[in-house]
Parts: sequence; structure tokens; C-alpha cells
Amino acid sequence: MASKTRKTTKTDDAKRTAPQLFDIQKCCGSYRMRCSKIEDQWPTDDDMKLDVWAGKHELLKAACDFGAFEGTMIMSESEELLDAICDLDQPDEENAGLSKYNQDDSSESSEDDQPERSKKRAAQGNLSGAPAKKTKTATKDCHRIYYRMRVADTGTGDLDDDTRSGYLNFSGGDHSGAGYSHFVGFANDFCCLSGKMEFNGKKVAKTPQKWPESWSKLVCTVG
Repeated sequence: MASKTRKTTKTDDAKRTAPQLFDIQKCCGSYRMRCSKIEDQWPTDDDMKLDVWAGKHELLKAACDFGAFEGTMIMSESEELLDAICDLDQPDEENAGLSKYNQDDSSESSEDDQPERSKKRAAQGNLSGAPAKKTKTATKDCHRIYYRMRVADTGTGDLDDDTRSGYLNFSGGDHSGAGYSHFVGFANDFCCLSGKMEFNGKKVAKTPQKWPESWSKLVCTVG
């Protein structure tokens, strides 16, 4: 008896073509990076790496190694949330949800400090309350994550004066549990290199390897 062939329905077609929901946690892992602008300026045989870890409040934290420079990235779909964290410039990552542990903020201040404290509480509200507004990604084929980065010179240990910004476009997601396999990154500026910089990464391990340096330790104190 011949088996009946099941007809393809519009529902089946819709399931195949429907966009997959973006899961920021699937960006976690260890990536090998390439950047021609850095490689031309500082040739090296060592791999450039990015180790991305999961955080709280839809944040990611990464140890970045660009060869000549290395440091820490914090990442989010929301630039507003990243700016709030940088403006607070907290002494540790716990209050920003970037650490493995929790810590309560029980500090008190005088009435003279209230205006500034109010601004900080408003920013902290983005870290503990409703998710901040997300910026739409450029295309449906990739998922954009914004970052803020602080780095130091690998050789001398001198800290970069500024917090750098940019974004990563992740792609290559699958259903195997490995998460997104590639990204193309853009830096608005990068240390002593002028102009925008493009770099890319390929996932080499599902589990990140290097835990990032404390964000607060990468602040350059001038004066």
C-alpha cells in the first residue's frame, strides 16, 4: 500500500521562514578575532581573542585581547543602559549585574547629595527594573549588540584615557545549542588609531575561557 505524501501547508512555510527570536546569552563563548588595521600596525603571531560571559539584566561582559591592547567590554542591546553604567562609574561590577555575585547598595548620603543621587538612582533603575529601550538592528540577518570598552597597553600597562564604543553584529545562529558563530565588529575609535575600525570574530569554543578584568580597574585617572 503506497504511503500518502503529506502536503506542505502555509503554516509549515511560515514556521520555516519565521525569524528566530534573538537570545543574547547565545553570544557567549570564546572567539578568535582578526583586524587588519591592528595587524598592519602591530604585527603579531598571537591570536586576538574575545571571551564573552553572561551577565544579569540582559548584559554581557567580555575579556578582549587585541594583541597590542587588552581590556574589558560590557555589552547590551541598549546603548542607554551602557551609558547609564558608564556614567555611574561604580567601584565594582556587582551593582551593574556584571559579577558572579550579588551585592546590596546600602550607602547613605546627605541632603546636599540628593540631586546627584537622584540621577544615579534613575540610571540604576535601568539595571534593576524594566529593560531599557533597545535600538533596532540594521538587518534581519544579524543581531546587533552595542559595547563600551576600556583597554590598557599590553606591553606597558598604561590605561587608555577614554571609554571606547562600538557594536558587534552577530550571525550564524543555529539550533545545536552552540549559539551564534560569527560577528563583525565596528569601533567608533580605538586608542591611538584614528577613524572607525572593523574587526571580525569566529567562535572557537562554546564556553568562554578568560574572565574579564574588573571594569573599575580600567579607569584612567588624570591629574
